[in-house]
Amino acid sequence: MEIFWNRLETLVEQFNLAHSGPTPTAIQAGRLEAVTNSLKDLRSQVDAGLPPEILAETNRKIMVQLENVVGKVEVDKVLGRIFSDFCIGK
Repeated sequence: MEIFWNRLETLVEQFNLAHSGPTPTAIQAGRLEAVTNSLKDLRSQVDAGLPPEILAETNRKIMVQLENVVGKVEVDKVLGRIFSDFCIGK
């Protein structure tokens, strides 16, 4: 598990250092900070040995926060678009 956390922290640091895209708005920056804080909370919960139900809820919260940053991607819509544009016989 420690390998996972170390790798995650490394990826976040690399993204922060190498990010040369558009500067995030104040809202986006706040949302990214909330994700970072929630990841820290999740790690603390894992280290404290909290039950899986609590960890799952924290993980769900992080996923919602990420959706607020990048937008929600619905798999059915993506597949529908692919098949409507590229399938033969439609």
